[in-house]
Amino acid sequence: MNKNRISEKSDDPLLLYPVVSAGIRVHDMPKRLRPRELVDRFGVESVSDDVLVAILLRSGVKGVNVIDLARQLLNRYGSLTAMSRANVEELVGFRG
Repeated sequence: MNKNRISEKSDDPLLLYPVVSAGIRVHDMPKRLRPRELVDRFGVESVSDDVLVAILLRSGVKGVNVIDLARQLLNRYGSLTAMSRANVEELVGFRG
């Protein structure tokens, strides 16, 4: 079974919006697509929430770059506002 495919029969709501890491590190991305550079070019008001969360996180985890990790967190909580209400232990325990 391909581990990147998610069963459509799953009851887990977190799997409705899967975020699969492309396996590319932010360092290997074109500079113009990196989170900090996007904020520098467009300002915090104009970038997406996943870019802002990626900047706060600073780094991903093994096998998941920081942008994909930020997307996973936002998908899990539903919004940046909901994520801000999560307790620290819950956020620290999230491993992508």
